[in-house]
Amino acid sequence: TASNGALSSSTTFTWNVADTTPPSFTNPGTRNNNEGDQVNLALNPVDADAGSITATGLPPGLSIDPTTGVISGVIGLRAAGTYSVVVNATDGTVTGSTRFTWNVADTTPPALTNPGPQSSNEDTAINLTIQAVDADSFSATGLPPGLSINPSTGVISGTVLGASGTFQVTVSATDGSAVNSITFPWTVNQIPIAIAITNVQNTYVGLYQVETVTAQVTDPLGIPVNEGIVTFLVNGETVLAPVSNGFATAIIVTPLLSMNTTILLNDFFPHALDAVFSDPAGIFSSGSTSISEAAMFLDFLLYLQTVQFSSLALQLAQS
Repeated sequence: TASNGALSSSTTFTWNVADTTPPSFTNPGTRNNNEGDQVNLALNPVDADAGSITATGLPPGLSIDPTTGVISGVIGLRAAGTYSVVVNATDGTVTGSTRFTWNVADTTPPALTNPGPQSSNEDTAINLTIQAVDADSFSATGLPPGLSINPSTGVISGTVLGASGTFQVTVSATDGSAVNSITFPWTVNQIPIAIAITNVQNTYVGLYQVETVTAQVTDPLGIPVNEGIVTFLVNGETVLAPVSNGFATAIIVTPLLSMNTTILLNDFFPHALDAVFSDPAGIFSSGSTSISEAAMFLDFLLYLQTVQFSSLALQLAQS
C-alpha cells in the first residue's frame, strides 16, 4: 500500500513457503533394559505427519505408535542382545529420523524339559538329551556311576556300571548369570539272573526216595548271587531253598506210595523236578526264571512188607 497524502493505492500477491524442515524427535540416548521389562518410551515427534512414524531394529515385543511416536510393549524373555534402533517420520516430502542403541540384558533363566523317571539295566549304553532353551552350559549331580553330561550340549551318555538302585539326578543349566534346574529319578536294574542245576544226587532209604538238588545261582557273567530264593516244585509240593554263597540246596524226601497195603515193588519210580527262581523281595528286576530237570528213574529192590504212609514229607536243608 502507498499514499501521497490525499490518495492511496495497494496491490495483493501470494507468498508460498515450502515445508522443507524435516520432523524431529527427542533422542532417548542409549537404552538399557532386562528381558521381560515393560516399556513406554515417548520420543516427542515435532512436525511429523500423522501415521507416518515408523521404527526398525526394536527389541522383540516392542512396537511404535505411528502417530504419537510412543514405543511400548514387553521385551521378550529370550530377547537379550544389542539393538540399533532407527525411528523415521515424514513431513510432506521430507523425512526426519533419529537413531539410538537399545541394550537388553540376559536375565531370564534357561528353560529345561524334565525327561521324567528313567530306567536302565546295568552295563547298558545311555544317550539322553536334556531339551533346553537359551542354555549356555549344563551340569549334573547324582548320575548313576558311568554316566556324565556334556556341558555344552546337555547330552547324558556313558555305560551304566554295576550299581543297581534308584538315583536322584539334578540337571542344572545356566544362561548368563541365570540358573535353572530339574530333578528326576533314575533307576538302575540289576542284570537278569541265570540259574543252572549243576547236580542231582539220588539215593533211597527203604521205600523213600531221597534227592539232594543243588541250584547254582549266577549272573550272566558267572558271578555267584547271594540273595533270593529258589523254589523247587516236586509233584505239586513246594520246597523253598534260600540262596547262599551262590548255591541253593534242597533235600527232598518222597514216599513212593501212600496207602495201607502189602507192597511188591520192583519197578521204576519217575517224577519231574522243576526249579523256579523267585524274587519276593524285589531284588532282581528280571522277575522269575524257570527251568525243568528231566524225570529221574530209580530201580528199587524187591520189598515185601506192610507199610503205612501219610502225606508227602518234606525236609529242607541249606548247604
